[in-house]
Amino acid sequence: MQNEVSIYSEGNGSDMKVAVIHFSLNFVGGGEKLCLTTISALKNAGHSVTLVTVEKTDWNAVQKSFATYTLPDKEWYLFSAKLSKRLSNPVLAITLFAGYLFEHVFLKMSGKFNVTISTFGDLIYSMVDVAYVHFPLKASGTFSQILPITDASKWRFQSKLYNLGLMIINQIPARIMLVNSTFIKQIVADSLKTDAHVVSPPVDVNYFLHSDKNHNRKDKIVTLSGYSPKRHIERVPIIASYSKHGQFVIIGKTDEYSFTTIQNLKAIIERYRLEGRVELLFNVPRLKLREALSEAKICLHPVPYEHFGTAIIESMASGCIPIVHKSGGPWLDILEQKQGEYGYAYETLEEASEYIDLLLREEDLRKKTALRAVERSRKYDTSIFAKKIARIVEIVYELKRGKKKHESL
Repeated sequence: MQNEVSIYSEGNGSDMKVAVIHFSLNFVGGGEKLCLTTISALKNAGHSVTLVTVEKTDWNAVQKSFATYTLPDKEWYLFSAKLSKRLSNPVLAITLFAGYLFEHVFLKMSGKFNVTISTFGDLIYSMVDVAYVHFPLKASGTFSQILPITDASKWRFQSKLYNLGLMIINQIPARIMLVNSTFIKQIVADSLKTDAHVVSPPVDVNYFLHSDKNHNRKDKIVTLSGYSPKRHIERVPIIASYSKHGQFVIIGKTDEYSFTTIQNLKAIIERYRLEGRVELLFNVPRLKLREALSEAKICLHPVPYEHFGTAIIESMASGCIPIVHKSGGPWLDILEQKQGEYGYAYETLEEASEYIDLLLREEDLRKKTALRAVERSRKYDTSIFAKKIARIVEIVYELKRGKKKHESL
């Protein structure tokens, strides 16, 4: 490795040395939350943890995005500059991918760690002991999950090169593969021909829980989403145009790929004359986000084939009723395919507007559904994930030492 930063001194008496590899923490999204929670869980279990990334972590940015986190004992990285912000440059993107691949090979060959775990197995899910896959890049074209740094026409060519590389490195598969939902479990089975175990991602449920869950709320419908083309948030104002009631608010982060998405949204809002009913909020602080959810009644999630939906769980914990597309993890895992039990799922945009109008019209129905949604959200609290991931690492360690014969989780 080119750089190695010792954050804490060695020799803390830990049970084992664990390497946690993640492409970059500088995206500060759900995947990065999972990585940080993994580090915290393993350190709390008494293990020494080394974080491996392609670029140096901006811990100030991490602090702004996450209320609490635990630093690793060591940090390894290849590049000091924040190169991930320029992934639209194809040469740079290939360089970073090659660096990520090199780190996997290095970890496999070094033998320095008792257990290696990747918390971003979307790109590379081999050559580690445990790989957590949010959404396999190999299946991105099939489910309209193309990265914003490219487009469908370019990806058809790029994916051939990527799949060729996978054929080589997949000769050393992960001992255990984890996924965030039964939806992704099926995709992994179909596209990667691999069985996986479902471990739901961590959500700060307690942070969003409120004692006043069903009082003093406004007829507001909140959408939590990054301003990215693949999030399909242009559907929100169209749904608003069909709906007879409510104020719609889109809250999300922006990046260098957001400009076109925001311009398209504004054009649609103007076309449907929704300037007074649809509001766009950018890069809202976490406290303000919690306040916005606490006064809303509904969380509208427009993404089809969503991997899981951490924002949906946050809104449920806040007392909002989720209205999601009838596909992917939100429908299969979060709502358990139970229409009206914890929320509602729609197939058409008109149907989504009908559920919104129903809930804003029927207050007793809304309150009862919201209470069930809050209770459902508790299943996904961060503490539950932390216990599972710590236990899985222990199981892998026992398997490698020959003290366990079955990979039962």
